[in-house]
Amino acid sequence: MYTRDEIEEIYKLAKENNKILRSMRRSARIHAFFKLIFWATILGLPVWAYFNYIQPVLGDVINTLETMQNAGEKLQQINNNPVPIDPNLLNKILPLIENR
Repeated sequence: MYTRDEIEEIYKLAKENNKILRSMRRSARIHAFFKLIFWATILGLPVWAYFNYIQPVLGDVINTLETMQNAGEKLQQINNNPVPIDPNLLNKILPLIENR
């Protein structure tokens, strides 16, 4: 079997080993925490920027485009359905134009 000195040496080595293993585990946990913070920042920053800066501008651009499209449709409707001109009014205007 083992002598008392050998047992004490094994006990000291086991305690030192336990201390090193606990330190390694603590370092791994701290590393995992900061890695989580890093990736949350990397993935969260673009989402935050989109909702705070890009989406409002993009919304305004889309509204402007829709307004322009509606205006174009109205112009096409006016073009397709011209306003009828009263023949009496036309007879009054034509001589004025011809005199110039």
